[in-house]
Amino acid sequence: MKIFISSTFTDLKEIRRVAINMLNGLMCEKTGDIVAMEFFDANASPSSDVCLDRIRDSDLVIGIYGNRYGSVAAADPEGRSMTELEFDEANLCGKPILTFVANDIETKAEDPQKRFIQNKVFNSGITSARFDLGDLNGFADRLNSSLKTYFNGLDGYEYISVWEHIRELKEKFSNDDSYPHLIPYEDNEELKAFKQIEESTKYISEVTKDLIAENDMIHSLAYYYHNNYPEYVPKETQETIHRINQNSDLFLRNWEVVNMFIPNHIRAIQLSTCYLKLCYVQNRLLKENWTEDLRQEILSVKQDYINFINKKSMLID
Repeated sequence: MKIFISSTFTDLKEIRRVAINMLNGLMCEKTGDIVAMEFFDANASPSSDVCLDRIRDSDLVIGIYGNRYGSVAAADPEGRSMTELEFDEANLCGKPILTFVANDIETKAEDPQKRFIQNKVFNSGITSARFDLGDLNGFADRLNSSLKTYFNGLDGYEYISVWEHIRELKEKFSNDDSYPHLIPYEDNEELKAFKQIEESTKYISEVTKDLIAENDMIHSLAYYYHNNYPEYVPKETQETIHRINQNSDLFLRNWEVVNMFIPNHIRAIQLSTCYLKLCYVQNRLLKENWTEDLRQEILSVKQDYINFINKKSMLID
């Protein structure tokens, strides 16, 4: 499958990157190709001819429309912009089009752009998704939802999106009340947060091992003397037994803390670490160009999270 991305470039550069990343994460360069100006080779033909040829050869067109009308095609007698030409050609060829229109286009767009959107995009019978130009995450969610609906309606295709997996995993975590939730420190501090959490987890784990060993040695004796203080006890152990008896509530409480409370919170911290890593790679999807290293890191973090979620039953009630 070939998917053509149609939009102006300068004003929508970041939005286009999000779209390219999502499509790369969806297809992994195995089930389709992204057709976008970022990947065009040098060509002596007019740019309008190149773009229209690519439209004709594509299986799906994604139209993203902001406030700029864009450059007018020099050879077009009607004076249409490249994006309007691409929209018209896609309709003429019967290509399916997913359109995304900026929310403030009715008030802030250039006049030719308002005309194009109102007379053609909105009157084409296609349902357009709306998005805020400054909200990359929101646009990613709308694009993901639209692609999911489209691909699920095609025979022989299964929608397996990196963005969809991350969104589902984060939603699963957010709706799970069985863990104490840790809040990221502040915007763009996720990486620092999960590194500190990892260090704390290692420290608590080591301390807990020693405390568990110590408590196991005296717990059974403390529990017995908490309920039954014997009448006859050897003199050499009377003082020890007396101290255990006096502090039996403390010993019992500490045993619960060491064997239940601390391990559960260690696991909560570990889960929060996985969640923060998901936030981190999701943010990279919005702000970085797609690379194989980025794909591998996303897959690794996703698998770590799934593996940890599956061990949830090991928590102590």
